[in-house]
Parts: sequence; structure tokens; C-alpha cells
Amino acid sequence: MCVQGFAQIEGQDYSSTFSPTGKLTSFRMLTVFALKNKLKFEQVDVKSAFLNATLDETVLINPPQGVKTSSGKVLWLKKALYSLKQAPQAWHNTLSTWLFSVGFHRCEAEPCVFWRKGTFLYVHVDDIAIFSEVPSVFKLELGNRFQIKDLSVPSLFLGMNITFF
Repeated sequence: MCVQGFAQIEGQDYSSTFSPTGKLTSFRMLTVFALKNKLKFEQVDVKSAFLNATLDETVLINPPQGVKTSSGKVLWLKKALYSLKQAPQAWHNTLSTWLFSVGFHRCEAEPCVFWRKGTFLYVHVDDIAIFSEVPSVFKLELGNRFQIKDLSVPSLFLGMNITFF
């Protein structure tokens, strides 16, 4: 389904689109910290992440081809779809709110880094790097809330080759 986000008008269809993206230097610093503290590094991907995010604005769309509705009817979107301008922000807010509810704190200097005792996360949209003594604890929690793909020990993260010695 395409919602034609390119046709959205700022101030009318959405108020804000800003969504932070983690800095590569933050990822590198977390990696060094993890190595120094003997933390494991694993990765998960949240499947269809944007579809988990509720929208703050009212978004109405024309029914897609094949959907039978009365003439002149529109559909009310309650969840974010990938081409909406506000979808990345809605997803980041949804994930952040959930992380806070399970005891994580956000780094003041880097809004894509979260931590709680013994576990550090680097979030890049729907990819999450987990640095922890026991990553499976967080993965189980996350998997209970969102559908995830467990990528376990990564060989590639954000286009960077990862090699373990």
C-alpha cells in the first residue's frame, strides 16, 4: 500500500518529521567500550517497524485499488506506513517510550543510545545493536513486544564489516 507521502503538506498533514539517527562515532565508542568490558555484541532487526507506531496526526487516505468502499469514502490511518513523512519519528517515539518503560535511559548526548544496568543499545531506525553480558535477556523482552529478526552476532552492521578475533 502506498500512501503517497510526497503529497503531504507540512502544517496540514504533519507537524514534525525529525527523527534522530545515531552517529557512527557513537557506535564506534560503544564497540570499544564493549570490547574493554568484555560485553557481547549482537544485533536484531525489528520487522515492519513503522507499522508498530501509532500516529499523532489524523491521516486520511484514499482506499487502495481492490478495496471495496462506498464512493467518496476515505480510510483513517492509525499506524504509520513507510512512505509517510512522519513515520520515522513515530517509530522512534514508540520504541523510545517502550525502552523507558522497561528501565532504559537515553544518553543525553546521543538520542540513539540507550542503557540500563549492563546493557547498551545503539538504535539505527529498525536495527538495534546490543552490547551486553547477556544479550538474550533484552532480545526476549524486545521479542515479546515487537516482531524481530534475530541477527545474532553480526558480520555486517550499517554497511561495516564486523570481524571478531
